[in-house]
Amino acid sequence: MTGTGELAVRRERRADMLILSLSGELDLATSTLLERELYSAEASRPGRLIVDLTGLEFIDSSGLNTLVQAHERASQNGHRLSLRQGPRVVQRLFELTRRVQLFSFDD
Repeated sequence: MTGTGELAVRRERRADMLILSLSGELDLATSTLLERELYSAEASRPGRLIVDLTGLEFIDSSGLNTLVQAHERASQNGHRLSLRQGPRVVQRLFELTRRVQLFSFDD
């Protein structure tokens, strides 16, 4: 369980797929943790990288920017990045910034 302002990242490997499950808050204070986790995940060269947002309670523009940069790296490096849709408060930021169209969302 996370406290206010904390982010937890759990990694799960399935064949050529790597899942990063996030819980807590993804914001200016925690986005560097996610960035490190993403770089580490990308270094393992998964065929597909999934970032699971279902456990997030909050995301701000710096958290969104971290995900956008990961999407750009995925396009350049030839792996597939997709997101698992978060709760309404999280999805709202994607909608307001029109980033919904940028990402592939899995169920």
